This record gives sequence, structure tokens and C-alpha cells, in this order.
Amino acid sequence: DRYHEFLHMTRQWCHIRMLKRAARGHGPQGIANTQPGECALLCPACPHPGKNLTPG
Repeated sequence: DRYHEFLHMTRQWCHIRMLKRAARGHGPQGIANTQPGECALLCPACPHPGKNLTPG
């Protein structure tokens, strides 16, 4: 049964696709230079001081 290997391959594919969409493969060091959290997107609905949160 190759189900676990298939799941592992699927997780790797999703990770590579995320790095591709974040344009992390075009740097001189490739994806090795990507720091944790660099591929995360800011949530427009979450309050961010100075961006979408009114003072006071």
C-alpha cells in the first residue's frame, strides 16, 4: 500500500507550489534563503495598527 508515500508526496507538492507562488525560487540561493513566515499573507480582516485600525 503506497498511501502514506502518496500523502508525503502531496505535502511536498503543496509546499513547493506555495514557494513557487511566493516567488522564492528566483533568488540566488533559491528556497534555502527563505525565512520562516516569509510566505505568509496578511489577513485584510484582522486589525493591524497603523493600517486598518483607527487610532484611539
